[in-house]
Amino acid sequence: MASSATIPDTPEQGTPHQHKSPIKADTLWSRTVSSERVSLTHNHNPSQNNETNTVIMPSHVWRNGRSPGSVIFDVTSRKSIAQEGLIALVHDQYPSRRCILFDKDGPRRLLEINFSPQDDMDIQRACQTGLHFPDENVTVLATSGLETGAVI
Repeated sequence: MASSATIPDTPEQGTPHQHKSPIKADTLWSRTVSSERVSLTHNHNPSQNNETNTVIMPSHVWRNGRSPGSVIFDVTSRKSIAQEGLIALVHDQYPSRRCILFDKDGPRRLLEINFSPQDDMDIQRACQTGLHFPDENVTVLATSGLETGAVI
């Protein structure tokens, strides 16, 4: 609930005065509390590795993988690289992959890589080390694809 624009002075002065608030009376509470909306679920702020000056961007993708052993990279921020360039980059950095799928989900560009489900080391490497873009000094970390029967 909005507070009154009139605030009484201390008891010893005894006279009320008008208080000019920087907030308009018809302003919504959500606008009063925060001037910028921030998603609590999706943290899209990249971090930076101080040792190598590499920008690290986590992928926030919650969707089913097309098969077990899938990891998904959100490469929306790398619009300057064509689809063929992304696939070539995956060929170089992950030679043990079984399949690469490029997908557009609205404005998002997603890259799904499938490894053998028994090959936990490559799946962990994709999620922890990520896909490195050397020209831009950026690393995008993968998210494991959800199981086929998972309900989102």
